[in-house]
Amino acid sequence: LPSKASAYGELARCYLYMGDYANADAYADSALALNSQLNDLSTITGSISSANYPVRKNDPEILLSKVVIQGVAYSSTAMRLSDTLLKELGKKDLRYQLFTQNGAAAVYDPADTASYYFAKDVFLGESRNIGPSVPEMMLIKAEYYARNNQPADAMTWVNKLRMKRFKATDYVALTASSADDALKIVIQERDREFFCRNIRWWDMRRLKDDSRFSETLTRTIMGTTYTLAPSSNRYVFPIAAWNLQLNPEIEPNP
Repeated sequence: LPSKASAYGELARCYLYMGDYANADAYADSALALNSQLNDLSTITGSISSANYPVRKNDPEILLSKVVIQGVAYSSTAMRLSDTLLKELGKKDLRYQLFTQNGAAAVYDPADTASYYFAKDVFLGESRNIGPSVPEMMLIKAEYYARNNQPADAMTWVNKLRMKRFKATDYVALTASSADDALKIVIQERDREFFCRNIRWWDMRRLKDDSRFSETLTRTIMGTTYTLAPSSNRYVFPIAAWNLQLNPEIEPNP
């Protein structure tokens, strides 16, 4: 059931995507005032399951439980992680240790010993949550501070989250040399925290015109290389032909 905290969370996310960082920060504050709990991954031993990790309805981090494809379990679970993401995560990050699985151990491709896959949904027996969360609100606040020339405050929020994502012996607080450096760290932390949760796609869209983050993405699948350039029209879905047929006055988008 949606709550006031979930409504604040949706507003914070919406304003972030609009580039209205002041309102995004304000609504993130409102959401965190009602719920600021984080799961401490350092307390989990062995593989995660519903026995040692909260399912969605009990997860204190989730502000709104929202699933993809009408809640069909295991939707798109076989999601191979890019080398870039794996490098950003690093093997000491508990999000890597707990939420990913080697291809050789997974049912996806037992012969694939070099790849890693997102496996959290399989471990918990649930479909993926893509609704707003406490970590998302924290990183929205971090981005607000980074964009307002307050790198120390930005790192405070990043590190509040990271403390719960490493064992105490592996945790190292991040520092930023400038506001620009802080912003880059915040965006990287969003990659680490939200991988395979649909948020990366929206970050790619909103940051594609920023020279600090725009990139040409390539993937090679079965010998064919696919490319997505920052200026590509494929960042936007075309208006459906059926809608154009119903109303000829609608101009098709690129």
